[in-house]
Amino acid sequence: MCAETACDSYYSCTSGLCQVSAESCKRAETGEESGACDPEAATNTCLAESYYVKSNKLYYCETAKVECTLQETPLGVFKDAATDGNYITCTRQEHVGRRRSVTPTYDYTCASAPVSVDSTQCTAAGVGGLYYVADANGTKTYYVCIAATGAGIPLGTASEYMVDVGSTALFSIQVIEKFVNLSIDAKGNASIAQYDSEGNAKSPERYKYTNSGGLIFARNAGTKTTTTTVGGVEIEGVCDASGPLSTIREYKRDFCSSHDEEDKLTDIVEYFVAVDRSIGSSP
Repeated sequence: MCAETACDSYYSCTSGLCQVSAESCKRAETGEESGACDPEAATNTCLAESYYVKSNKLYYCETAKVECTLQETPLGVFKDAATDGNYITCTRQEHVGRRRSVTPTYDYTCASAPVSVDSTQCTAAGVGGLYYVADANGTKTYYVCIAATGAGIPLGTASEYMVDVGSTALFSIQVIEKFVNLSIDAKGNASIAQYDSEGNAKSPERYKYTNSGGLIFARNAGTKTTTTTVGGVEIEGVCDASGPLSTIREYKRDFCSSHDEEDKLTDIVEYFVAVDRSIGSSP
């Protein structure tokens, strides 16, 4: 029988028959049973580089087993480290009761839920919705929808997409004729780009360029001042994207949608507007 707390299990003998007990002295006597992560606790069982939700609030645990950091303004979907197959969706709504003359404030809320298997893809999931597809080995690939129909964007590969929020809300964000930058990290999380408390953008570029699917490409520093002739008119060559220039979409940062007349930040979401550089239009 177990005589010290350092062991993990002990033998239980009855009528000369002995077998390993399912119990553990170590866990019973020292209280080290691995339980649910409490992200607000100074010491905990939380995993490193992971997201957890508690009381509808999102926490990020950069280091394992130490107090996690509350995410003040989360907007997006985050892999739930506490429950396999679940994702945490975070949205916001304008705070009730504010005076109209006061800069809007928002209440953020997050909730975890299981992701459903592919069911006609984004037609069923909706914008901002999730689904997964399993391969022959049962390995799941998760997708987030940036349009109301068709296939979603696979999560887990670092990338950025420009998403139209003019007619349909993405994580509660909906502004007529505006677009937002959806950033996907290598861990399988996706969030809307926002200004920080100092007013700094996640990436400072004034213009963003995408292919027809919304995937953002880096501007070509070597050719940004060159021109391309389209219909006899010279226009600037801007992108490192494959295919003809006609496939490129251009977006301009809409600073005014997030700032007042004194350049004070009024909304931390980074908004963009589509730019039409077709012949006869103004940039």
